[in-house]
Amino acid sequence: MQLQAINHESDAYDLSVEITENGEVVYERAVEIPSAADESTGLGDGKWSGVAFEGYPTEPGSYILHTWRGDQSKEDAVTLDFAAYDQECVQVRVYIGDAREDSGAALSIWRSFDCSTVD
Repeated sequence: MQLQAINHESDAYDLSVEITENGEVVYERAVEIPSAADESTGLGDGKWSGVAFEGYPTEPGSYILHTWRGDQSKEDAVTLDFAAYDQECVQVRVYIGDAREDSGAALSIWRSFDCSTVD
């Protein structure tokens, strides 16, 4: 699994990520994702910025990812249940906003199973 968060908005946001397995928290992090124009993270191009997470579980498991912005409650978290997919590798990106449309600061989780191009 690879895990990143991407911000397309002009404001910085705090983002919480929690991964559970069988109801137990196995990973949790809260990070600030800089504004889209901030290129200090090494991820981004002036139209988006991002952070790459580290230390999350990489072994196979029945994980559920929960994520929410700092201005939201945990009850409003967006989730992704990895048990729904039978894949060896999953790339996960949590997006704040969307480069293709004016979605505001809406959160979404995008996933891909092609990890061949990722270091």
